[in-house]
Amino acid sequence: MAIKGYGIWSLVASNLFDLFIDTIMIWFTIEWKPKLMFSFARLKTMFDYGSKLLINSILGVTYNKLYQFVIGKYYSTEDLAYYVKGEGLPDKLVGKVTASLNNVTKPALANTQDDNALMKELVRKTIKVSSYIMLPMLVGLSAVCKPLIKLVFTEKWLPIIPYVRILCIVNIESNIININANVLRAKGRSDLVLKYCTIIEIFGIATLFLLIGFGPLYITYALLLNNTLELILFCSSTKKLINYSLSEEIKDILLYIVLS
Repeated sequence: MAIKGYGIWSLVASNLFDLFIDTIMIWFTIEWKPKLMFSFARLKTMFDYGSKLLINSILGVTYNKLYQFVIGKYYSTEDLAYYVKGEGLPDKLVGKVTASLNNVTKPALANTQDDNALMKELVRKTIKVSSYIMLPMLVGLSAVCKPLIKLVFTEKWLPIIPYVRILCIVNIESNIININANVLRAKGRSDLVLKYCTIIEIFGIATLFLLIGFGPLYITYALLLNNTLELILFCSSTKKLINYSLSEEIKDILLYIVLS
């Protein structure tokens, strides 16, 4: 489609085709098939918990895309391209690792929700294993991003280097935030997840527009600041729920930070 001159629509078609093929493969792989039926009784039992997570997901996607919208609105298309590309590199590097860990840890944490000591040990192992994998990858990307970008994307993309380095730190924090948020979900505290994320989003929008006059790179610094606040908030709840504090979490990954 790109060769035939469809331009940006070739990327849209690529994503749609990817999802279509995934759906077909899952349909023939998984024995369970959806049926045309609906249960209000089941909806009622799940609504209080699930609705908060749904609202949080919608607000989260909107908030994350707001950064791109603001950069595109107030700066040039080149600045937006640098931000998107700089965001994409660390995300593509560790995104699948984060998704895989989430898929494994959520049901495991749910099974230990009544045993705080066991849940704490599981969370501790998850943070250690994920840090062992992700920290060298992200620190390594930050270290070699200049020659890597010159080799893969050519010199015209060198302005994305500071974005990549800042967003590598953001991804390191996001990994720990996700694990702590899973503790709250496993404990049935979706209300706290929604509350904390809403606080962060309000604070994030305020800092975003406060720093907008300083340049697009400062918007990325605002994202880092917001992530740090989010980490503190979620870890404070983990401390209350399973007695696993932020200082203990940092101590558990300190060796991997030093090695990285």
